[in-house]
Amino acid sequence: MNIIKKAYKSQAFSKLSNCTSPSIKVAVLKLARLSRYSPAIELRLAHYLVQQNQAEQASEILHKLNSFLASSQVLPTIDRQATQFSIESILHAIGKPLHNDALCRVSIQKKDPSTTLVTQPAGNYKVNTKFSGIEIAGKIQLHTEAGVTHPEKVQLLLNGQLIREESTAVKDDKAYFRITIKRPAVNLMPADSLLQVQTTTGKTLICGNAEAVNLTIPHGNNQLFEQIAHRGALTKKGHLPLTPEEVYATQNQYLKLYTKVNEAFIKITGRPMFLLYGTLLGLYRDGDFIPGDDDFDIGHVSLQTDPISVKRETIDIMLQLISAGFTIAINRRGKPFRIRHPEVDAQLHLDGRPVWQQNGKIWMHKQACLSLKLEDFLQTEQRKMRGTDVTIPSGTEDFLRAYYGKGWKYPDPSFSNSSVTVPREVKQNLAQICLTHRELEVLSVKARELKKDQPHAGEFIPIAQHDLYPLDEYTSKCGW
Repeated sequence: MNIIKKAYKSQAFSKLSNCTSPSIKVAVLKLARLSRYSPAIELRLAHYLVQQNQAEQASEILHKLNSFLASSQVLPTIDRQATQFSIESILHAIGKPLHNDALCRVSIQKKDPSTTLVTQPAGNYKVNTKFSGIEIAGKIQLHTEAGVTHPEKVQLLLNGQLIREESTAVKDDKAYFRITIKRPAVNLMPADSLLQVQTTTGKTLICGNAEAVNLTIPHGNNQLFEQIAHRGALTKKGHLPLTPEEVYATQNQYLKLYTKVNEAFIKITGRPMFLLYGTLLGLYRDGDFIPGDDDFDIGHVSLQTDPISVKRETIDIMLQLISAGFTIAINRRGKPFRIRHPEVDAQLHLDGRPVWQQNGKIWMHKQACLSLKLEDFLQTEQRKMRGTDVTIPSGTEDFLRAYYGKGWKYPDPSFSNSSVTVPREVKQNLAQICLTHRELEVLSVKARELKKDQPHAGEFIPIAQHDLYPLDEYTSKCGW
């Protein structure tokens, strides 16, 4: 018992994976839960109890945790969908599932390393199921010798066929990557397959000490390779890409939605919503969408001069848009806001954000703090995009140069703002506009009350707080 108390006091329970004794693992976690109720501790305790063939105790813990998630006591730090998926995965393993989730039946097994031996692996990776699909994450060890070429991308192979090429993020002497195959794509995979990761220079990465992973997906319909041959490899979001015809049709739907939203927004605020980022770049440079562009970025001016005041104003605008019949969704980080029509697919939404001036700079998400003037956005111009009237900022060219750099006039398919280093103080200031857990709860209540008084009103969907189950409802409202 003294050993267990020492382990708890030294917070050794956070590194229980290094412990070889299941009984000590269980004892330490039971002691830890006396001081606080933590979903992470409950999940690990249930997992270890299953390993000790104590399924009934594990089931009781998981049902209590599920009830806790359904209560008003939920903490803002909890990843709701991830926790619900973990509960369901363990309950499925002991034959007591609450829901019919096919992803819980996926099996991931490392290939027997004795069959092949990788003597000098380029790096390593792990494969896990998560609530949104299958995640492959890893790192490559970089060499510092002069003249050594570092791989900028890794390739994900399934049965020897390329299904995704992913860029890496370099930090110190390692290059990191993370790929998620989203649920809709998982459904198309073969029932049995071999997954491998390699660099673009052909060097192999290992999972543990194995050079490949065997995937068993009982519900897989084996259409993935056929679809990739028709559409191309998986996108960075983990989906199959749309065909050119589907992209064109989707872009036209965006324009129709934008027209409705902009009309409502002008009535509410007296100011328009204007195009931004890639949508604006495509129109201004080429007179149309960037080829393959499958999102639609817009913004509006706020006359407030600090993120907290901007947030309050934006919350009020969102409520008025809901009252006008639009559905508003907030992403996992709490960033306002996505807007769509309640009758269309959850994936078809406009990405909106406020634009404001603070300390002589222009601020807006995606992580932008630019040396521009508010007048560049207050003054707007009208343009035509596929015959549809759209609004653009009068300072469009200055914005595009400030955000994309001097080469903005020339298409660069490899451009990604995620590779740009954003100063910590910029991230911190922009983070203040994100809605807190409490603000999301309050706004949810107001939206529900609005719906009672105005049946035509739209919905408010805080994605981070939405239940994963039933899956059909989560898919239709939040998408993948």
